[in-house]
Amino acid sequence: MKKFIHILMTLGLCLALSGCMKYKMQVNVDSQGKNTTDLKIMFSEDFIKNYLKSTNDQVISSFKTSLAKSSKNAKISAVEKTYQGVKYIGVESKASNSAMIKGIVKDGIVKVTIPVDKITNSLTSSGLDTSTLSNKNYTYQSLEAAGVEVSMSVTMPQKATSNVGTVKDKTVKIDLLKEMMKPKNKRINTITITSKAHDYTYLYYIGGVIGVAALIFVCVKLRKKDASQDETSNEQESETLDQEKEA
Repeated sequence: MKKFIHILMTLGLCLALSGCMKYKMQVNVDSQGKNTTDLKIMFSEDFIKNYLKSTNDQVISSFKTSLAKSSKNAKISAVEKTYQGVKYIGVESKASNSAMIKGIVKDGIVKVTIPVDKITNSLTSSGLDTSTLSNKNYTYQSLEAAGVEVSMSVTMPQKATSNVGTVKDKTVKIDLLKEMMKPKNKRINTITITSKAHDYTYLYYIGGVIGVAALIFVCVKLRKKDASQDETSNEQESETLDQEKEA
């Protein structure tokens, strides 16, 4: 992983200014606070050829080796995607458990904390910071338009709340590039996301079904009782009439 980070640190500024990088992280958190993380990192073929002076296979092999050291349980494979006519080459790591993402469960609430600096250090430690980019007259909008993407998506067990990003039901989407481009005193240091551990709404439905079933049962019993009483009453009336006739 250190070798992988060193590569990104050394080339970080070039990556940003050439608009040739895609960094996407998908995190799924269960009701116990445990996470399963998928990570995808890709460079454009143009960057690999003209800046790294390397081949696609060499870059993929290097990244596979680095990611394997940091995520022993991850399933790592080569990936190739085309965005807006630009071909990107890289690797994706699936089903790993990220140690930097902390999850706890207390009083039925899952709380996840993610230190932003640990995610972006590899991209900011060597020039890819606000001051350097500002000196180069680069903005978030210009980098986004150039094709640079540094994003994270976190899916919680139930409806989520977060101190940063866009929340849609269980999922929080965070534009890390936007956070990186903010002045240091306005950046979010730690992402905090919470949700209920379980959805107990189904218990209300079960209770409703049981209630309706009980009501139907009582109604049926009452109808049977009324019918029985009517039958008994009819029999008594019939007996009375028979006795009157005999008299």
